[in-house]
Amino acid sequence: MVIYITIYFILLIGSFTGLKPKTLGLYLFFLIVLLGLRSSEIGADTARYIEYYGYVDKSTGHMEEGWNLLSRLCKYFGLSAYMFNLIIASLTLSIIGYVIRQQEQKTIIGLSMFLLYSLGFYFLMFNGMRQLFAGAIVFLAFYLLDKKKNWKIILLVILFASIFHTSALITIPVIFLPKMRLEFNRILLLLGLSFVIGIVANDTFFVFLARSYAHDVYTYGFRDSFAYALTVGAFTNVLFLWIFHFSSTDLKQNIWMKLFFLSVVVMNLLINLVIGPRIVYFFSIAQIIAISLFIAEARENTNLVICHIYALLTFIRFMIGEYNSQEGSLIPYQMVDFSLI
Repeated sequence: MVIYITIYFILLIGSFTGLKPKTLGLYLFFLIVLLGLRSSEIGADTARYIEYYGYVDKSTGHMEEGWNLLSRLCKYFGLSAYMFNLIIASLTLSIIGYVIRQQEQKTIIGLSMFLLYSLGFYFLMFNGMRQLFAGAIVFLAFYLLDKKKNWKIILLVILFASIFHTSALITIPVIFLPKMRLEFNRILLLLGLSFVIGIVANDTFFVFLARSYAHDVYTYGFRDSFAYALTVGAFTNVLFLWIFHFSSTDLKQNIWMKLFFLSVVVMNLLINLVIGPRIVYFFSIAQIIAISLFIAEARENTNLVICHIYALLTFIRFMIGEYNSQEGSLIPYQMVDFSLI
């Protein structure tokens, strides 16, 4: 756990001082090595991905064809499963790092890296390799949307992401976000309505939203502790409303803020579903830019403190969850035996 806490404080300092491009590259390199060279015991799904890599060239496999093709390509060049993991880690974090690097202020770059880590998106890469790789590509599509690129290009990027994880298709509606104007009363209505739907909706509704996770809807079903989901959901809704209220007029209509809002709506719709967060991550990763933009323009120290408290609580929740995990815990960290590479 010491290594994770140490990284947290290093990135925390960077969130205040800002990060220059060279420093960002150094941080990304270290995070790539930590992620890509983990042992098979680190991450609940790591061993399964290694096993799948072993027979993917002898079978069509049950994963998306893009993932199968990439696996077969690496096997063709004689790469081990661990080298494949390192390549995926490099691609995932390089794409996300590229988008972060495009932010104009070094303060926003530092904040974005800190939030990528403290809000848990980095830790999700230890398990959902395939999904977070697709999520990184979708994140790039969000950046293109922010830069007002042609919607056809954005659609193609999302479709490309879906060949690695089908559920990326659920992000296609973001193409219409530029036409939507966020207003406080409309936000309250949509957040309230989505929350109610998430509580009362049946399995058929969830299967439709879950896409490639449809089977898991029936396997895992609904949360055992709805009170926990309700608490986290309510906190996130209030946090967004608070951030939106104190944001500047321009930031309120920023694409990243709209994506943050959309992620909360999707979270509300899936609030009672065990596999719900796996779908929400495609949208909620936009938080790392949206909240960074908000903190960068915040004039009240209270706004800064509350955002950092949110990040700290989320980080602690992830660490406690991993500490209590019975299978594939990230704690204690173990690097792969280099003789296996």
